[in-house]
Amino acid sequence: MGQHVALRARPAPRRTARGPRVPRAEPAGPHRDGGLALTAPDRESNSALLRAHGLRATAGRVAALGYLATHPHRSATEIHRGVAPELPTLTLQSVHNIVQDLAERGILRRIHPPASNAALYEVADEHAHPHAQCVRCGRLVDLPDAPAPAAGTTPMQSAPGMTIIGVVVTYLGVCAECAS
Repeated sequence: MGQHVALRARPAPRRTARGPRVPRAEPAGPHRDGGLALTAPDRESNSALLRAHGLRATAGRVAALGYLATHPHRSATEIHRGVAPELPTLTLQSVHNIVQDLAERGILRRIHPPASNAALYEVADEHAHPHAQCVRCGRLVDLPDAPAPAAGTTPMQSAPGMTIIGVVVTYLGVCAECAS
């Protein structure tokens, strides 16, 4: 009647808890579109910063951090466009996850300018600083010499029952290019 055929089971693909291996960003020349061009010391210091905050130094995180170091005040979409030449497999959703993780750990600062429809990101430093935004083109610039009020200096009678944990100052104006 029928013959018995011995079937060998194929081993399941090996999976790791870390997910797929993502290649590290390599240094490259500058791109016409302002893309990523990290040098080895930049990668090393960005990797060390990520690890110091308890995060793995993935290629996407290192690239996003490096891009924002030279291109502050960028949206997740702009960051994605900037790192895509070096990491073409990095998705926009991954960049959204990356900036969310880095902002939650205090590595990035999320900015919500009044005249913008997207959150912008910059590398967080130890001193909060105000920004100025053009109401015509949306350009945002740092005002590092203008002191931002400290969280503890806000009069508490203006916010009864609330503990103030931060202050965001954005001055609105018209930039020189838009004014001309």
